[in-house]
Amino acid sequence: MKNTPDIILMNIQMPVLNGYDASKIIRKNKELKHIPIIALTANATNDEKKKYGHIFDEYLTKPITNKSFLSAINNFLKK
Repeated sequence: MKNTPDIILMNIQMPVLNGYDASKIIRKNKELKHIPIIALTANATNDEKKKYGHIFDEYLTKPITNKSFLSAINNFLKK
């Protein structure tokens, strides 16, 4: 892969392929599976986090504050 992202921000509800399935596809790709995925969702229930949390490296619930967003990104980006 020519350009690989440092981090992936994944919206859960998308029109064609949801964020869960898209993330599963990414995790199966040997060139991409190491990239941290941060889930972004407005519908994060505790049951949903338990069921799907293992797919993501971080799970942020909308509305997302600047502080939580920057903190999550900081955890994964190289300094």
